[in-house]
Amino acid sequence: MRPARERVGMEITDATGDDAEAIRGVAQRSMEASYAISPDTLEAILEAQFNPDRLAAIADDDGHLLLVAKDGGEVGGFVEAEIDGEKGTLTWLHVATEFRGMGMGSGLFEAARERLHDEGIESVRARELADNAEGQGFFEYFGFEEAEQDRVEIAGEDLVVEIFAESEAELDGEDETESEPQETVDTEDGTVYIDRNEELPGESGPFFVAYTDESYDEQYGFYCGNCESLVEAVDSMDRIECGTCGNLNKPDEWDGGYRVFLGADPSAGESLRAEYDRYRSAESAGGTKLTEAEMRRLLGRAMDLWASARSLF
Repeated sequence: MRPARERVGMEITDATGDDAEAIRGVAQRSMEASYAISPDTLEAILEAQFNPDRLAAIADDDGHLLLVAKDGGEVGGFVEAEIDGEKGTLTWLHVATEFRGMGMGSGLFEAARERLHDEGIESVRARELADNAEGQGFFEYFGFEEAEQDRVEIAGEDLVVEIFAESEAELDGEDETESEPQETVDTEDGTVYIDRNEELPGESGPFFVAYTDESYDEQYGFYCGNCESLVEAVDSMDRIECGTCGNLNKPDEWDGGYRVFLGADPSAGESLRAEYDRYRSAESAGGTKLTEAEMRRLLGRAMDLWASARSLF
């Protein structure tokens, strides 16, 4: 069994037979709240897919992956995946209603996808009943695209199953990022390395963080994406202003806190910032805005980081 993953007081680890009853309970509460299906269909799914004997069996089966998320020792969510050669398919992902808004669903998804890739699975897919009203858009958020549809009949009810696959654009982007050389700028002080994954908004174009070393440890300043000039410092109001083209970044509450988060926990701060930027990009492109649950999850993670950051002052 692998070490557990922890996220904001949450533990994600392999399920055991002892978790079977709790998993069934989570599935029942989740589907009752989110699925537009009849009681007979719900009971048939629970009996076929979430009976304790089946769950205990797949927990020890190399052809399946079954992870649970626990908070305070209580199972609040789970994810199941089938493994067939070099293909892996997420078949079920459920979080009980009382544990939603904590990042548990995202944590389970990311943990399962990471495990599948670590096992050499190149093609990851996900299946979802179209009647899952509250889950719409979940897999698209992680870069998956709907690849096809299937139909199943359960308890006399015809159900549509949507099948999602990792988008080619995302997979190509990952490969391209790994092979791209680092972007550099020569200055009187030596070579400066530009990290385009660390971006702050500007009025005329984005600013990217510039470093003095290849490993991005020592920050030099910022790189103006509008005129491709270097900015070595911010002013007393924590604003970044390009002296060449006048491009200006006026930090909002997030940007100021982001710099503090990086000092407290660089990995967590960058992850949270990336998630926030992803939401903002979706909104600006006309996508779905943050739901109340998503906002609560972001705020919860931010507050934990802020508590760590306070020790810096």
